Amino acid sequence: MHSVALHWEALTRGSRTVFGIPQYTHLWMAAGWMLLFVVLAFLFRQTSLGLRLRAARDDEAAAWSVGVSSAWVRWVAWVLSVFVAAVAGGLWAHFITTFSPNSFYLRQTFLIVAMLIIGGSGSVSGAVIGAVAVSLTSEALRSVESWLNVQRATQTALGELIPFQLVGFTEIVIALAMIAVLILRPAGLTRGREIRWPFGPKLGRGTPVEAASRRVSKTG
Repeated sequence: MHSVALHWEALTRGSRTVFGIPQYTHLWMAAGWMLLFVVLAFLFRQTSLGLRLRAARDDEAAAWSVGVSSAWVRWVAWVLSVFVAAVAGGLWAHFITTFSPNSFYLRQTFLIVAMLIIGGSGSVSGAVIGAVAVSLTSEALRSVESWLNVQRATQTALGELIPFQLVGFTEIVIALAMIAVLILRPAGLTRGREIRWPFGPKLGRGTPVEAASRRVSKTG
């Protein structure tokens, strides 16, 4: 995909940087869209389609046995995911106003994968917690990296202990954190579970396969 974006000049302008995009996105607009999609993701998770999708993820053979078409539900999920990613990309483009295909290569891919692994890809709560944790940690580590490089450049006592300029310090720390999570908690910080409100209703009963089976039997 990166090679296509880099060479399809009629669509993406190739490797040239895109300038002059109006800055429509601000913090509150991005937060509003984020909250909307998180709520929709929670609601979608409990719909008949969401239950069938989780059933196909957990046990494809059992899902097929109760009438769940794994291919169809995954195609629908893929299309919905593309729509959400397109909205997020539009918001991001109207925030930074200047970008090139190189902006969407390994750095962004690595951060998104780290968010899912650290938070846990088996639940909406895990995706949200992972995104918040990795985003805040990345910004904090970048500040630390810049401060250490300044100390090195100004030849302070601490800077003299650093033999070379720090580059990629943020990615190294996040990669180590991701490896630690994979070893200690392979299902992520939330262990694939949703956060339950203390006084709210329970989000479904039983496993996704059992819930999908009940929903299929009710609808015939």
